Amino acid sequence: MFEQLSITLEQVVGSNDLRPAWWLEEGAARSRAVCKIDASGVDYKGRSGTWSGSGFLVAPGILCTNHHVLNSKEVAVRSRALFDFAALPDGTVRQVSTFRLRPDLLFWTTPVVATGGKGGLDVTFVAVEGQPGSTFGSIPLLRQAFVVADEDKLNVIQHPNGRLKEVAIRNNTVVFQNSQVIQYESDTEAGSSGAPVMNDGWELVALHHAAKDKSNEGIKFSAIAAALELEAQTGNADAARLLELFAGTDELAGFFGTLGRAVVQNDSGMERVVDAYNGEDQDLDIGFWNIEWFNKRWQDKLDSVARIIVEMNLDVWVFVESSLEATEALARHLETSYQTKSWGVLASQDAASERQITTVMWNKSSVGVAAKTWPEKVERWFQVDSRQFDDLGLEAVHGKVFDRYPALYEVTAKIHGMDSTFNLVPIHLKAKDEGSVRRQMAARLLAEAVAELAQDPRFDNDWIIGGDANATLASGDLDALTSVGLTALTAQDASDKQITYVKAPFKSLIDHVFISPNLVPDGRDFMIVALDRTIDRFLEVSDHRPILLRLAATAPADAAPSVDQPLTEDACRAVCAGATSRRPGLGHWRKFGEEIGGVF
Repeated sequence: MFEQLSITLEQVVGSNDLRPAWWLEEGAARSRAVCKIDASGVDYKGRSGTWSGSGFLVAPGILCTNHHVLNSKEVAVRSRALFDFAALPDGTVRQVSTFRLRPDLLFWTTPVVATGGKGGLDVTFVAVEGQPGSTFGSIPLLRQAFVVADEDKLNVIQHPNGRLKEVAIRNNTVVFQNSQVIQYESDTEAGSSGAPVMNDGWELVALHHAAKDKSNEGIKFSAIAAALELEAQTGNADAARLLELFAGTDELAGFFGTLGRAVVQNDSGMERVVDAYNGEDQDLDIGFWNIEWFNKRWQDKLDSVARIIVEMNLDVWVFVESSLEATEALARHLETSYQTKSWGVLASQDAASERQITTVMWNKSSVGVAAKTWPEKVERWFQVDSRQFDDLGLEAVHGKVFDRYPALYEVTAKIHGMDSTFNLVPIHLKAKDEGSVRRQMAARLLAEAVAELAQDPRFDNDWIIGGDANATLASGDLDALTSVGLTALTAQDASDKQITYVKAPFKSLIDHVFISPNLVPDGRDFMIVALDRTIDRFLEVSDHRPILLRLAATAPADAAPSVDQPLTEDACRAVCAGATSRRPGLGHWRKFGEEIGGVF
């Protein structure tokens, strides 16, 4: 007889390296976009010769590599990109496709060593003749700063020492990262410079460029995007074109990134990026979002909303159709599950959790929010019932003008070390299909309240009124707010046929932000509304897209020298805005590698 043995036939030894089958397919697709670069001319150290490196397509006709691989237009125009320079299973070489580079069409580069001997970003983007991406595909550019975590595993596709294409997969652990670089254990050699560094989902993380002590180092694409954004603000067309290729949001810089932030003039490369990341004291970011039924079904939406909040990285959020219970749960979830800073929460009124109200949530490390009481006279106005008015006209349902109470908050933030304060009023007016008359009354009462409080020194601040108005500007329901001098930041977006409410058949712009005259930049009738660049992920949570705005302040006169170039109108309309304050004390608000044998 055989003795019965106690054995385990299957087991996981160490970390679990099992991956879904698509992982191999996606890796193969990414690999096709990686090429060998043969270069010649005068290199980044001023030496004449020939060398090679790695690169990859980020668009059908745009290549990315290191500056020390392609350091100038003169070098680029003499260089060639070799695709499918790789072995077949039998050891033979694939049919190689060679493409010329076209720096005359697009060329953007930052050096290995920046001004003053400080670290550079060591990156070059260049156009490629013939649109090779239509055959070989491209690797999407992502702006996320947190696309990998410490000890995650990375993958590097490369041409080490100019050899046929090779891959270092999975056994490449992240050992360090900051806002600019990521360091990892990996098998690379000279010639790997310019290779894409990807996470275990084959998402682009960094641009490999150097060996550092016992590890390798890549430049984060979030940092590269920040540098492009700074250049785009100075009018660099190539930088602006490249920035459009990036998807997602840099969680460190927030939705608006570096827009409107001043950096020290003599900084460049990584130092400029660090300056921009550290420029949070120059601006205040606010979001208005109808999350829809966040009062009743908040448990189902909690983590989806939290992920969006983390990605947007705003200072203040106004939530419509929420409750105090839900918003407090969101704040706790952000603090415990995402290790964010502490959040404050206030509700517009005392109400059962089943009732829709507005709430405000703010980052306590960057801003303060305090509830204020309307004067008794204004309070009486807000309690009025539409049936008390004469000549109401026709309306499907009559009742209170303010179905949801328009609470008043005072928001205070330090901008360049100075306290800057404004009044904030979240609104959620009567439903779109049954409340035109009441919306008109509400707009008139809000306008009268602003005018009334302008005479009271306790409320002598600028105003921001925003949320779900349930009406387009063209409806005329909100005309009273603009008739007293408030500016609808959504006016330009309305003319461009943008939408905030996407549920068919009511696709329209019904969420709005109004600001007081002191926040309106001179000579412009449009300042800011930022509707998110993508729509699908918000539809997982709500039929409404958020409206976001940035108030950006320039430095005081005695601050360090800075680049303070006004943004072009197109740039402002795309993602940011601001305003010019003429009120004393508010400041000036405005819109807004290792080298071996000639191989890198």
